[in-house]
Amino acid sequence: MKCFKNRYNNLSYIIFTILSLFSISLIFNNNVWFDEAYTLSLIQHNYSEVIEILKSDMHPPLYFISLKFFCEIFGYSILVTKIFSVLGYIATLLAVPWLRSISVRIHQWYICLL
Repeated sequence: MKCFKNRYNNLSYIIFTILSLFSISLIFNNNVWFDEAYTLSLIQHNYSEVIEILKSDMHPPLYFISLKFFCEIFGYSILVTKIFSVLGYIATLLAVPWLRSISVRIHQWYICLL
């Protein structure tokens, strides 16, 4: 059983590394999609205007507010918005083994919700 557990841990880290490298490679892609342009134009507004615009939108407001704060520190550009998204993605992947160490049931629910 211990051998299976070690293989599972090694496999999860290999998958994590591959997915992270793939995500990081997408940062430097020069293509700008509509949602990236929309996001960049939205966060140019002040915080109250962003919240007002998002009242009639289906997207999660916490993402846009966090991204606006991140861009105030690092600058408003497509590259910065892509970096923010990849950092969130990597944090999500890092949470998988951590949640498994806390509880198998929480880990299973988290994987289902991804």
